[in-house]
Amino acid sequence: MYPSVVFPGATLQLQAFEFRYRIMMNTLLQQGLKFGVIYCGKNGRMADVGCIVHVIECERLIDDRFFLTCIGEDRFRVTEIVRTKPYVVARIQVLNDQPGSEPQDDLGSLMQLVEQHLKNVAMLSDKLNQKLRGDRHQAEQLRRMHSAASFSFLIARLFIDDRLE
Repeated sequence: MYPSVVFPGATLQLQAFEFRYRIMMNTLLQQGLKFGVIYCGKNGRMADVGCIVHVIECERLIDDRFFLTCIGEDRFRVTEIVRTKPYVVARIQVLNDQPGSEPQDDLGSLMQLVEQHLKNVAMLSDKLNQKLRGDRHQAEQLRRMHSAASFSFLIARLFIDDRLE
């Protein structure tokens, strides 16, 4: 595995080949197929916020490596590191990404504005003969968003290349 970031609703494919992650996968197979993905940079510093993922497909190879397909669920904040060996185990607080006290009308108009900007970027990108990261049905995907949170995660997946950010 390598420094990864996943957003709620996104798909993440991983290959578990390091010994510590093979141990983790054997534990997960016995206790449930959910774990946290959190960014850890080259300096070894772990981010404060990550995402719980659910393993929806797990292929175990002969040499005890695993190919995983995961779906992001809830975001979390690390409250305490319990242990670091053989892999990190932490206490977490699940973050509530549901809309708060903001009026929905404001969120709806903001989402429409961002959608229009995204369409403009896609159009300009096509004109420059470049492909926008993601699939070609972005506007359709945006219309299916049910909440401002899920909308924001989609925009982040499309445009943020810096994993630490």
